[in-house]
Amino acid sequence: MPDVVPDVIGRWLRARSEADLVTLGGLTDPGAVWESPVHGPVEGREGLIAEVAAAWEDTEAFSTETLALRVHGDRAAAVVRNSGTRDGRTLDSLQTLFITVGDGLVTRVRVAVDDPAAIEAFWGG
Repeated sequence: MPDVVPDVIGRWLRARSEADLVTLGGLTDPGAVWESPVHGPVEGREGLIAEVAAAWEDTEAFSTETLALRVHGDRAAAVVRNSGTRDGRTLDSLQTLFITVGDGLVTRVRVAVDDPAAIEAFWGG
């Protein structure tokens, strides 16, 4: 299984960066958990997809780029840069996505941000 993990995570991150929600859903476990400082934990594939989709739906412009990826067994840490504009505010945030894979699907994503106050100001206002 571990040799499948880098491929699954790479495809999942690519789908996320391209806002390809169909592919993202196909790579996400039905019981997946998304843990983010923006809205707290969300359970289930649909909830996780909705959190990812909100980045594009709730902004005038949004992009995410994977800067680094380290895989160890069934887990990975991906450093991403998220950029966007929303209601006159800008986002330029480095985040680490801690991703777990089980049975060939993403089962958990925990998001750690570089500047929680900036994230709250961008998404909360």
